[in-house]
Amino acid sequence: MSAKKKKGKDAPRERGGKIDRGAVAGGLASCLVLIAWAFVQISDDASAGSSGKEKPTRPPTPTTVPNQEKPIVPVSPPAVEPAYKQDIRDAIALGKEGLEDYQDALDWKEDVGGDPFKFANMVKEAGAKVTRAVSALEALRKDAKGDSAAQENIDEWVGYFDKKMPSNRK
Repeated sequence: MSAKKKKGKDAPRERGGKIDRGAVAGGLASCLVLIAWAFVQISDDASAGSSGKEKPTRPPTPTTVPNQEKPIVPVSPPAVEPAYKQDIRDAIALGKEGLEDYQDALDWKEDVGGDPFKFANMVKEAGAKVTRAVSALEALRKDAKGDSAAQENIDEWVGYFDKKMPSNRK
């Protein structure tokens, strides 16, 4: 009985099996595309050879029309900022950094604490930054004699830093 089953399974293979319809359709389609391409190439060569002239090319289209170009707008040179304004911003940034360091020292004392010398050193360093910032702002006040807005800004920041940073108790 097993011999009969083997013969039954081998029989379709001996007949050659089924033909794949997709392969046949793909082969026919590729042949048609090849024939169409050859037809177009031959007709182009024949029309170019019979006229004896090359195909005329279209002249390039200009991108702008003469006398209608945009007028050149004169650009004013950038305003030159006096050097003391950048120095004022740098001094303010230093003072803010000192105040942040002072707040970090207070937070450290609340959270970790324990070492009074470390806390005192942190406060001293923060105070030194704020002191340097205030003295720099005071020196820049002389440079900004004619600029009332800059002098007001300096006065505001000096008052702010003096108010926020406690003085050293001795």
